[in-house]
Amino acid sequence: MIESNEVRQLEDANVLRLRIAEMIYSGGEGHIPSSFSILDIVYSVYSAYSDLGLSSSNTKFVLSKGHGSAALYVVLNSCGLLSDEYIYGYGKPGSKLGGKFKPLRPVQAPLAMGFHLQSGSLLA
Repeated sequence: MIESNEVRQLEDANVLRLRIAEMIYSGGEGHIPSSFSILDIVYSVYSAYSDLGLSSSNTKFVLSKGHGSAALYVVLNSCGLLSDEYIYGYGKPGSKLGGKFKPLRPVQAPLAMGFHLQSGSLLA
């Protein structure tokens, strides 16, 4: 039997999947399958993060799947860490958000190397 908390999490994740599809469709760019495939993981991490009351000043999250960035954006929005303005502007001219994650500090590396590169910086 599924507990009511698990049902709520499934419903929340389905609402976020719909937001991902709408955001990518209206923005005209992005990767729906990549975003859907990591949504549950990102949602779980941020749900645990908020439940534990961790501070954003001492906690880091590394996304090494840039094509799944829409999942990160909708989860950050649902947690109140990213405004609706960014979600509605996704992929539009002048927007800071697009179909592929743009890190604040760009790193030149092949795909899937983000984890290896960021592991060292997190340990340093």
